[in-house]
Amino acid sequence: MDPLPILKQMELAQLLSITPEHLSRLMQKRKQSRCRRVA
Repeated sequence: MDPLPILKQMELAQLLSITPEHLSRLMQKRKQSRCRRVA
């Protein structure tokens, strides 16, 4: 389950105690790794 539809990215970053910029980078890496697995 992807928490982003429920929580805003800023709220999720606060819960994880990281900056929104770092969260954005982590989400991009996750998306890229998911694409590689499918391909």
